[in-house]
Amino acid sequence: MMRMMMRVFSMAVLLAVGPIAAQAGEFFSNSFSYQGQLKVDGQPADGDYDFEFEIWDAAFGGNSFGAEVVNEVDVRDGLFTIRVDIGEDIFTGQSRWLAVRVRENEESPWVSVGNRQQVVATPHALVSADAARLGGQTSSFYRNATNIFTGTLNVNRLPTQAARLDMAQTFTAAPRFGSAGAPFSVTSSAQIPNLNASMVGGMTASQLMSGGVSAPLELTGDISGGNVISAVNTASGNASTAINGHSSSSTGSSAAIIGRSDSNTGTGVFGRSVAPSGTTYGVRGTSASDSGRGVFGQALASSGSTVGGQFVATNSPNGRGVFADGSQYGGYLLARESNGVGVFAWANSTTGQTAGLLGQAASNEGRGVYGLATNLSGSNFGVFGEARGSSGVGVYGEAGTTGVQGESDNTTGTGYGGFFRSRSTGGYGVFGVATAGTGTTYGGYFLTNSANGTGVHGFAGNIATGTSKGVYGESSANGGRGVHGKANSGVGVYAESNSTGTNRPALFVTNTNVGGIGMFSRTTSSDANAVFVNRGSGDIVRGFSGPTGGDLVFRVQNNGRTVTRSLQITGGSDLAEPFDVTTADDADVKPIPGMVMVIDESRPGQLTPATSAYDRRVAGVISGANDLAPGMIMTADGNAIVDGAHPVALTGRVWCLCDASTGPIVPGDLLTTSSTAGHAMKVTDHGAAQGAIIGKAMTPLKEGRGLVLLLVSLQ
Repeated sequence: MMRMMMRVFSMAVLLAVGPIAAQAGEFFSNSFSYQGQLKVDGQPADGDYDFEFEIWDAAFGGNSFGAEVVNEVDVRDGLFTIRVDIGEDIFTGQSRWLAVRVRENEESPWVSVGNRQQVVATPHALVSADAARLGGQTSSFYRNATNIFTGTLNVNRLPTQAARLDMAQTFTAAPRFGSAGAPFSVTSSAQIPNLNASMVGGMTASQLMSGGVSAPLELTGDISGGNVISAVNTASGNASTAINGHSSSSTGSSAAIIGRSDSNTGTGVFGRSVAPSGTTYGVRGTSASDSGRGVFGQALASSGSTVGGQFVATNSPNGRGVFADGSQYGGYLLARESNGVGVFAWANSTTGQTAGLLGQAASNEGRGVYGLATNLSGSNFGVFGEARGSSGVGVYGEAGTTGVQGESDNTTGTGYGGFFRSRSTGGYGVFGVATAGTGTTYGGYFLTNSANGTGVHGFAGNIATGTSKGVYGESSANGGRGVHGKANSGVGVYAESNSTGTNRPALFVTNTNVGGIGMFSRTTSSDANAVFVNRGSGDIVRGFSGPTGGDLVFRVQNNGRTVTRSLQITGGSDLAEPFDVTTADDADVKPIPGMVMVIDESRPGQLTPATSAYDRRVAGVISGANDLAPGMIMTADGNAIVDGAHPVALTGRVWCLCDASTGPIVPGDLLTTSSTAGHAMKVTDHGAAQGAIIGKAMTPLKEGRGLVLLLVSLQ
């Protein structure tokens, strides 16, 4: 690299050609061809070189417009040709200079070759910003409108004083119409707005505005499909009104506007909103009185199916038959008769997902539908919904918090916040669906604050046929709950049944998926995950299997006895019992897993480490050495003489401390106690070993002391 830095590059430009077109007829691109001769240390260069071309707006200093690097250019006898394309919007007619740098390879430094070279125009490199002649005429010819005989003149070329038909204009002078007939002729049913007529019906405008019209004003017409009175207000303000009725009487049942229809199918007041979007209202009423009504409808007939106010849903998929908005009550409906109904919502369609009543609330504490029954006696209902369609919904609530909330304030008797009933053989008293695909959703969420209350009380009547459900919950979300019960101090879900048999339990759980789980229990409690209590004499737990579920394979009897066909233990490999272990006060031996134990003659039920060879008091080995836990520990709770802190293996496989100083131990050797405290040794005197054999060795020990896997078999 140091040798490269000492080299001197020089270059002579043979030919630089301006913008190039790829094919005939195409526009010229911004690329150009650059030809030259490169010399290194005064000699023509040969080989591959890297070139960098950079465009500037001055011979020295100035601004750079971009650069392009062309690698591995083939240079022969110093000659080369390169096509350079630095970018667009560079050659705009202003002076430009080209700087060239060269290097031998990527590891060599760039070396400038001479000073910047001014880029000069070639026959096709520059385009004039303003053509001198067009069609043989100069530009001044086309700037004179009198020379234009045909074509369309742009309206912007017209003077502002010219009258136009395509826009509203203000005339500063009074227009005059010279026609002997009517000055205006309207060929359509459209009206001419803002026309200041001097006389209307023989009356001046001042007479009309000052009350010159005698009361009452009656307009009669026979217009089929039309309007006797039509008022249009084109203003876009929030307070704009086409018709404004005002009754100034402060007392009495006065009305600003009364609508009446004598037709059997007529409408007293009909409001229609035709806007395809936005929050529009066919009829909207407001009242500022603390006991007023924005809209009041009354049916005076004493019989028949009369309706104080009837509203029909719009054709829009998001339309509302009734939309009420208020700071206290969105809608307030009252029935005073003994059999009256405050709200009667009816979906008469026999198909589809219809709703007799749909309530929605966006408030954190809002109610989509709130029904209140204040009578303290009788079968009254805050909200009663009924749907007779095959897919109908008696009451359907949807909200950001609570779609439907029922509340019973009665402090005595059997009150229901919500009472649901289904008479169908396959129906549901309550059917809750959580359709969200994610999150912790609830098909039904019920709460009670009473000490003896019930969050959910589902009742399926005594129906002889069908699969009736007192409560049925379903959720399609991954983390959803078909039924979710939660209690902060009580019982989350409480199931109770008065029936007998396996098909009528208090809680019946089934999973139809071949890989599913019928019941899953999880807790972080320090007490217990599951507790089963039987106050009678029957079994505590039973387990069934088989295609029909009738094969009894496991049971826990009322006295604690477990009956099973087979028991497999995977946590250990020996059968042990707990013992208390004593040692001499001056002994250094402490009981540890793997030690050989013998019966302590001075302490009934306790053991002590073995300290002599061929001791016939041998009892077993403390389990747990070499991380091999006992498979089963048998205890007798409450009986101190058969209890203790150390599990001692009585049978099975256990790691045992051994001493091979009396002879190497090989698998199959009989083992007995040794004089080394807590250690076993190989049996060499079979006569002395009778009654003192611990078991057989399963792993070897050639010398010294260590652990041997022992198959416990006391003899």
